[in-house]
Amino acid sequence: MRRWFQNLKISQKLMLISIFFVMPDSVMFCFFITGINSNIDFARQEQRGNEYQRPLEVLLELIPQHRLLAQRTHDGDASAAEQMIKKAGEIDRVFDLLEVVNARIGVDLQFTDEGLTKRKREHYRVETIKQEWQDFKTHLPEMDSAALEEGYQHLFADVRMMITHAGDMSNLILDPDLDSYYTMDATLLALPETQDRLAAVTSYGEAALKQPSGLSIQNRQQLTVYATLLKQSDLDRITGSLQTALNEDGNFYGISPTLQSRLPDALREYAAATESFIALTTQVAGAETAKVGANEYLTSGNVARAASFKLWRLADEELDVLLQARIDAFRHKRTISLCVAGCALLAAISFVTFITKSITGPLRQQANALQRSNDALEAEIAERKRAEVELRRSETQLAEAQKIASVGSWELEPVAGRLMWSKETYRIHGLEPHEEETTPETATRFIPPEDCAYCETKLNEAVKEKKPFSFEHRIIRRDGSVRILHQRGDIVFTPEGHVQRILGTAQDITERKQAERLLEKAHLDLVEVSRQAGMAEVATGVLHNVGNVLNSVNVSAALITDRLGKSRVGHLSNVSALLNDNAADLGGFFSTNPKGKSLPGFIHSLAERLSVEQVE
Repeated sequence: MRRWFQNLKISQKLMLISIFFVMPDSVMFCFFITGINSNIDFARQEQRGNEYQRPLEVLLELIPQHRLLAQRTHDGDASAAEQMIKKAGEIDRVFDLLEVVNARIGVDLQFTDEGLTKRKREHYRVETIKQEWQDFKTHLPEMDSAALEEGYQHLFADVRMMITHAGDMSNLILDPDLDSYYTMDATLLALPETQDRLAAVTSYGEAALKQPSGLSIQNRQQLTVYATLLKQSDLDRITGSLQTALNEDGNFYGISPTLQSRLPDALREYAAATESFIALTTQVAGAETAKVGANEYLTSGNVARAASFKLWRLADEELDVLLQARIDAFRHKRTISLCVAGCALLAAISFVTFITKSITGPLRQQANALQRSNDALEAEIAERKRAEVELRRSETQLAEAQKIASVGSWELEPVAGRLMWSKETYRIHGLEPHEEETTPETATRFIPPEDCAYCETKLNEAVKEKKPFSFEHRIIRRDGSVRILHQRGDIVFTPEGHVQRILGTAQDITERKQAERLLEKAHLDLVEVSRQAGMAEVATGVLHNVGNVLNSVNVSAALITDRLGKSRVGHLSNVSALLNDNAADLGGFFSTNPKGKSLPGFIHSLAERLSVEQVE
């Protein structure tokens, strides 16, 4: 090692020393850049989760609509049957889109056999859920109401679990910034939950209002519970989350203009529609005789649900904007860091170079004398090498010209002023071999005037710079067809530098150009289809929390129902009957009748008991 170090040049020794000093900083810098790249990858994974959830959210929007049409068809509505078929076609197209998205990013989100099996979610493959939908759709006409509801609920559960898996695998629930986190909370959790609840409440209320016997006590109690959940668990949470996102927006990567301009109006529209539906639900639940028709209630619920999907789509778009802003910020930080590191490295190299020159300068002066003595010999060697290279290049060009002669070759002898076209070249121009004498002037008649000047310019440049030429142009053959040719070749010069001859090939690339245009158009069409692929929505599995709340409410409701069933309020009807029977002589009834004498004490006791029951 010591001998090796001693044999190094001074500049190499200095560079080696600098490397050892720079190495620790380089390692720290690598860790820093790796951290930035990790943050970028984290945000990109969130974007993938957002993209995967969009078709799933569309399914959550369409399946309840299909369920409503199926119920009407089951009730004998012929017009609903046709609409149900169209709605089924829409769902089929969304499943097709989901397959495309899954093929592109499903592996990144662990929608694979291994990833799903590891989490005991083997059932939730795209192809499995799609096949379940096809089977359900096929057997739908023969199902009764209970089977229909069970099938729809199963589809709901499958789609929600796929959304849960996408959310788990995409880092969305781990988002580190408040603005994007609370926007995610609305799109991934709160809005899908309220959309599901709005569909359930609308369906329940419509069915209850259609009952010939009117609303029962149980109906009104359930609607009261629904109204409370829509207000406290849905509306208040969504409004709070999105308002927090708006307030915190400027504290991270700058204010998002689109978030601040678009989100408030959509939020107000959703809040107004939902509050109106909650008020209508509360009105129906509080009235003994419903003054609201089933169609009016259904329309109000659908308006609120449509506003929630509109808000979801907008918030989902803005979440992508926030994530992209974060990615751009990290990329900018990475670029600045690399530039600073590059400048520091350049400064270090410059300093080492300066020191090296100050040491090696005197040594170079001694070496210059020896260098000058070798200049003449090196010049001679270089000239010989140049001649050899030129010879090899000419041989290579000649071999290449012979190799591609089948493409169509030609040769121009400036002195004779004639072209020696090959048979293939005649065929490319739509002529029979040697059909006519071809000179530069007659050959240019196949080239459109606007292309002639370009061809002449390219040839003149090749002559001036003494280099091979290569360009494309059009020709118009006798039959009027247009072909695109690729001309390439070389110019042979005399020792005096004059043009001796021009060798070239003409390749018909018309089909290749057409294929390239078709490929480009197909690519653009694919991009456009992907862009318009439907702004969808997501949902997540937080229903266990809702279940806990509903269990508590149901228990309380059951206790109240039991207490009301045992209430003594029914004795009031007996008191009223006694009074009515003795209305003609109430004075005598209270003074002589044993029941009348005890009735005031009984009423007092009953009032005290009813007061206790009211407090309870």
